[in-house]
Amino acid sequence: EEADIVNPFRPERFEDAFFEIPFCYKSAGTPVKDIVDGTYGILSSGEDDWNDYMNRTDANPSYYDFSDIQVIVFGIQKDGHWSHDHVNPMYLEPELPKKEDGNKESEAHIKALKALSEYFKKNTKESSEKAIIASRDYADSCLKHSSVYEVDDIKKLLF
Repeated sequence: EEADIVNPFRPERFEDAFFEIPFCYKSAGTPVKDIVDGTYGILSSGEDDWNDYMNRTDANPSYYDFSDIQVIVFGIQKDGHWSHDHVNPMYLEPELPKKEDGNKESEAHIKALKALSEYFKKNTKESSEKAIIASRDYADSCLKHSSVYEVDDIKKLLF
């Protein structure tokens, strides 16, 4: 009984209270910046998906908390793979990274983000192929600017 009084998931408590927040992204494929860590990604859902999500939580409020307020954002890794994070929309701004003159990695990153954005918006075979090619190009660009050669030199010194 005493443990139940301090249970943080009781709806009467305030620590992890669920509340609806406005969602200002019309469509899946919107490029966004996470203002907490400065990373960039692409939203996998839009306003209709958000409204459906809110309706589901309204229908079953028995167990949800602040951490439930989230959308899925896809970001690209330096190896060309896409990974996703669950991010609260209040930490997102619609934005692409700024192009850095002469920086091929930066340019490839932006192209990969734009390609995935197009894929989420169109969902066609052509947009899928463009996203795959842009992802590979980004990975190649990152590899060219990595310290792979330094690792080989270190191995020679150690062995």
